[in-house]
Amino acid sequence: MPDGGQSERAEFLPTGLPGVHLLRVRASLRPYSMHHTTYAFTRVLAGHGRWHYRRWQPDVGPRRTMLIEPGELHVTTKVHTPASFDALFVESNEVRRLLERNGLGPQLHFSAPDVGDPAVAATLGRVVRAIQRRQSVEVRELCLDEAILALAERSESRAKAALPRYFQPLLEALRAEIDARLDDHWSGDGGGGARVISVRRMAAERGLAPVALIRSFRAAFGTTPFHYAQMRKMGRALQLIQRGPRGGIHTLTDIATAAGFYDGAQFSRMFRAQLGVTPSTFASTAHRGWGPRPSQTT
Repeated sequence: MPDGGQSERAEFLPTGLPGVHLLRVRASLRPYSMHHTTYAFTRVLAGHGRWHYRRWQPDVGPRRTMLIEPGELHVTTKVHTPASFDALFVESNEVRRLLERNGLGPQLHFSAPDVGDPAVAATLGRVVRAIQRRQSVEVRELCLDEAILALAERSESRAKAALPRYFQPLLEALRAEIDARLDDHWSGDGGGGARVISVRRMAAERGLAPVALIRSFRAAFGTTPFHYAQMRKMGRALQLIQRGPRGGIHTLTDIATAAGFYDGAQFSRMFRAQLGVTPSTFASTAHRGWGPRPSQTT
C-alpha cells in the first residue's frame, strides 16, 4: 500500500468518443512496461518516477506531460513516490481525422517525450474534466480537438500524401496478421512464425510494392510493420523479465527466444537501442535471480 494509507486505484472511464480511452491512476507505486498501438498522452498529477522511452531516461514528476507515439514502448523502472496520472489513449485514425479536419498533416511526431508546457497540460486537463463531468459529446469533441491542435504545435511536421480510404481495411488486416503470428508464437502454437514476419511476402500477397506497404502502414499507424512487431516483442520480453525466472525461462537468452527474437544478440541490440541500457542492467533493477545475459551483449 502506498504511503499515507492510500490504496492504488486504476480505472478506465467511458469517454463517449470513438477511438478515445481514458485511464485514471491514483497512488500507484508499481513499475510497469507498456506497448501502445495508439497515441498516449499522460498528464502527471503527483509522484515521481524514472521512465525509459526511446533513449531518454527522464525523471517524471507533477505538471509534466508525456507524449508517446503508436507502436512505441515505454517503461517505468522506479517509482520514488506514489504516482497519480491521467492517460488519454487516442487511436491513430482519430488523430488523423482531427488533424485533417483542421487542414494539418495526418500524424503527430514528437522529438522528445517529456513536456513541461502548461498550455498542453491544460488542454488535456479540459478533455479529462469534460469526460469526468459527463458533459455533452459536442463539448468533449471540442476539448479533444483543442488538445490535438495544441499537440500539433509541438509536433515535427511529416509531409505525407493522404491515405486512400480503401487502404485502411487492408492495413488493419496486416496489423492483425502480425498480432496473430506473435500471439501464436507466445502460446506455443506458432513455431518460429514470430521470427519470419516478411514485409516483402505480405506486400506481394496484397499486390503492393514493399516500400508502398511500409509507407502506408506508417501513415496509418505511425510506425513501420517491422518496428511494430519488434516493439510488441519487446513488450513481451519486458513482461517476462519483470515476472521473474519461471516455467523453463531462466536466462535472458531464454527470454529472447520466448519473445520471438532471432537470438540473444538481436534482442540485446534492440533493447539497448530502445531503452538505452542492456537487458542484464534492466533485469538487475527489475528482478533478482536472472541467469547470465546473452554472450553477445555488450
